[in-house]
Amino acid sequence: MEVEIFKMTNPKPKCKDCLYYKHIYSDTGWCYRYPPSVYSNGEGDFRSTLPVTESKDWCGEFKKSINEESVIDDKS
Repeated sequence: MEVEIFKMTNPKPKCKDCLYYKHIYSDTGWCYRYPPSVYSNGEGDFRSTLPVTESKDWCGEFKKSINEESVIDDKS
């Protein structure tokens, strides 16, 4: 079994290049890979949120965005 080793010439994929990433401000964006997490604020109210990542972050579920294709609808 051959193992691919990442070198400086083969950098890890970054969130900013991922199909599931949506830029929101500065160097930050939302990850739409999974549904939002729901949590309680401790006062009986519930909120939901998507993971917030920096554009240079990465994970093991990266999917290359092709031709600026996105799963995110910017019209809403």
